[in-house]
Amino acid sequence: MAMSLDSKVMWTFVLTNLFVLASGIILIAQAFVWRERCATPTKGDLSLNLVLGICPLKGAIFAGALVITTSLSAILGLRRSPSSRTYLMVHAYALIACAITTLILGLLVWFITLIERADIANIWTSSPPAIQASLQDQFKCCGYWNATNPGFVQSQECPDVSTASGLPGCVTTFVPVADLVLNRLFTTSFGFVGLDCVSLLAVLMLIKVRGEQERYRRIDEKLGVI
Repeated sequence: MAMSLDSKVMWTFVLTNLFVLASGIILIAQAFVWRERCATPTKGDLSLNLVLGICPLKGAIFAGALVITTSLSAILGLRRSPSSRTYLMVHAYALIACAITTLILGLLVWFITLIERADIANIWTSSPPAIQASLQDQFKCCGYWNATNPGFVQSQECPDVSTASGLPGCVTTFVPVADLVLNRLFTTSFGFVGLDCVSLLAVLMLIKVRGEQERYRRIDEKLGVI
């Protein structure tokens, strides 16, 4: 038995809304995991921990909470009742707010890529010597900008001044790794904005279908059909 237009549009809306809900869960879960990593910077991938220190993790948690709340509120608009269109319109505006918030989050991460060298330098200098030494050994470099600015930390790759001066600063080898992480983050954020837009189109179609149904119902009432 073929589904009605209303059923097709509704299930399209439900499916897209589930994807939006998943994006919100991913935002919050990943932000909490990364915030925990930043709280214990000596554990795991030290380079990733350093990059995460300049990311707007609180913004990601806020955006994820907004997306999840918006997705769950869609349940009110699934009922076939005269008031459902009002709930759906509120949901549409909430989706716009989600898209704007996630877009701002992505733009913030993108902007960080423009000033990441200076931002990471601040985190580098404030990191414990043990972390700096581990990163120097990992990337085979000495110091951040160079071996003297800021001064290198004695490590396996940088045992003395003469050896350290012959190796590049960690900025030349570490920043490309940071670029890769940050590019993936803001690209993912923009992808979530796309999901919000697709869900917005689905809810607008459902609003239109429900509006036509309500109009036909009122016509039938006037004609005495129902």
